[in-house]
Amino acid sequence: MKRWVLGIALSAGRLGGLWSAGAYFGAAAVVALAAILEKRISPEGAVDRVLMGAVFGWTIPLLSYSAVARVSRYGRLDTGVDELARYGGNRRGMVACFVLMTSARVSIVASLLAALAVLVAASGQPNAIRADAVTSAWIGALGGAAYVAWFSFASLWGRAGRGRLLALLVDWVLGAATSAISVPWPRAHLRSLLGGELVLGMPPWQSSVSLAFLGATYFLACVFRVAR
Repeated sequence: MKRWVLGIALSAGRLGGLWSAGAYFGAAAVVALAAILEKRISPEGAVDRVLMGAVFGWTIPLLSYSAVARVSRYGRLDTGVDELARYGGNRRGMVACFVLMTSARVSIVASLLAALAVLVAASGQPNAIRADAVTSAWIGALGGAAYVAWFSFASLWGRAGRGRLLALLVDWVLGAATSAISVPWPRAHLRSLLGGELVLGMPPWQSSVSLAFLGATYFLACVFRVAR
């Protein structure tokens, strides 16, 4: 139990301080500015455009990528726990702790970013805006968790965890499709949940289940790939 506490403290330390201030507030500024610009260009459809573009297209994936890279000390995730493992800590357990803590942080921030985009870009009935903000927030939380799990798993591949970059590119390219090739990637299911093109014709609720399943699968694959 003590080792888990140490793991939580270490991961929190890496994701805190100046890095968190810069990353989180920078992301919020980008989303708010994009929402303002989209609303000025054309209020109609501004919410959809900013969510599809600035929020889920760029900010949340890049924030998740940056957080995983930071907690991995910009290398492989399994070597990022060496500080604890050399004193007898369970490497697999430490990695699981790092991924869960990173996922929790990113999910909260992603949900706030999605809600912020709706509140800034939307116009119309306050009740409808609040409902859209809540819906976007839980999609953001689910997407953030899935991305962290995906990038964490990818951080166990390649020299210095360079699999992360490949994972980001694969999600951007293959996740833009609607065929079977898009099924394993978070981007495709998030697009469906936001009202975009469906993945293999699946209704949005199936994409939400698929996204949760993918996040859990990537997390377990990440954990069990690490030697004890």
